Amino acid sequence: MRDRPLNHLYQHEKQLLKFVGLGGLVLLLAVAAALVGYYPVHLRDLTSAALHTQNADPLATYVILVLRLPRLLAALSVGAAMALAGSVTQSLLQNPLAEPSVLGISAGASFMALFSLTVLHISQTLLPLAAFLGALGTGVAVMSLARGFRRREALDYNSMRLVLSGVMVSVVFSAGTLAVVNYGQMFQLNEVMRWTTGSLADVGWGRAWPILVILPLLMPVVLLSARTLRVHTMGEERARSLGAHAARERGWLLLTSAALVGTAVAVAGPVAFIGLLVPNIMRRWHGTMSVSSLLQSGMLGGALVLGADLLGRSIVAPLEIPYGLITIILGAPYLLYFLIRRRRIA
Repeated sequence: MRDRPLNHLYQHEKQLLKFVGLGGLVLLLAVAAALVGYYPVHLRDLTSAALHTQNADPLATYVILVLRLPRLLAALSVGAAMALAGSVTQSLLQNPLAEPSVLGISAGASFMALFSLTVLHISQTLLPLAAFLGALGTGVAVMSLARGFRRREALDYNSMRLVLSGVMVSVVFSAGTLAVVNYGQMFQLNEVMRWTTGSLADVGWGRAWPILVILPLLMPVVLLSARTLRVHTMGEERARSLGAHAARERGWLLLTSAALVGTAVAVAGPVAFIGLLVPNIMRRWHGTMSVSSLLQSGMLGGALVLGADLLGRSIVAPLEIPYGLITIILGAPYLLYFLIRRRRIA
């Protein structure tokens, strides 16, 4: 009995250390992202820009506040959004290899954004709205297919039907994306290809604002649903035993995940592996779903995307490698390790 309070205190200390470690990592990467780039910026310039001192270098202040700050905030927010969406998807589908792309949400957002850009010729300012609507529309379509358009089972989202519906929708949208790329004009192809690989190169305040607004609105929804997500990881029967309210929350959580993915894709293009890797890392750290694990998922996801973007613009500077290629290069070996480990355990 005496060991129980000590064990509880030890667990709290471990969680605090994880938060401090992740917070320190995010802060370190954010400072590096503000300093590193084509135009050299010193730490004193960063301090002067942050404090708005009178002796601040105007050019350095412009570079930090107008060019680099929106990019690093977008990277942190995109990574957090994809990590949270991945946690939601894996919990609802009870599958550690699931991510938003399994439900076709990423494919739907990408198709709608590219279709609007190359066929409808919308402006860059409306691109986030197009991807957002594409993701939400895809989420609704997948859930409708999963329940067979039957009102009687309006709240019954079977995991297997969701996955099959998502794969089918993803194939359709992927084919549509290829058709749109072939339709696009030559002057659009560079922009399209850079966007489809995942890039933050041209992200300023005008492109970053959607994710900076949507994430603070939807993140509390996910955090407050930690108990629902934990119940769904226990299996279909356990979740159904809680009644229609839990099933309704499941549907809303899927739409919340779609909204997070759609906004992230609109700002930075398709984001590979973040929604897959981060929830698995958190599962090894925490074991069960909790508010602290979701918060740490967001922090780690943001750190990974920001680190990948920083690495991509540092390796062959002044040229840039899209951060999406970096996440693929780093994520693929981990996925292989994860599959081998699961096979050995099985």
